[in-house]
Amino acid sequence: GLGRFVAALAAHGIDAVGVDISEIAIAEAKREYPGPTYCVADLMQPLPDELRGFDGLVSLSSSFGFGATVAEDEAMLRAYHEALRPGGKMAMELSDLERSRHRLKTDEGVVERETNGVAETLDVDFSTGMLHVRYVYGDDVVDSRIRMYEADDLQRMAEAAGFHGVERYGNF
Repeated sequence: GLGRFVAALAAHGIDAVGVDISEIAIAEAKREYPGPTYCVADLMQPLPDELRGFDGLVSLSSSFGFGATVAEDEAMLRAYHEALRPGGKMAMELSDLERSRHRLKTDEGVVERETNGVAETLDVDFSTGMLHVRYVYGDDVVDSRIRMYEADDLQRMAEAAGFHGVERYGNF
């Protein structure tokens, strides 16, 4: 990502490392939030050996579910698990399908909304779990596609990847 969460962790004395596949995002993070360690890496693959043995891993927003297939998302969870030391913990912040149904107040169709000048068009196919979001801010347009899961399915996937004692927090 762009470094704000890594910087917040580092500001609290945590030896944090920011990882993103985008060289542009990592360059922006280093410029905007110097200090923490940043690394360009593909989270679909195991991290380099020097980036293993973490006490904790935090996966935010669309940092999960962007694999082309469910198998790629499962591989990502295994890579997350391999990045941790034995007994290490992972926290994920993401929308599952149940939460999306509640927030969007629909099981079909397109939802359009605007927040802080950013126009969003959300199109969820609940039968496949695919979410396409188009963000428009002035002349800038960003498209994002991720796969969302039912919470129980995601928990099973995490456990199959080696995570134990999976807990879920939050509500609608």
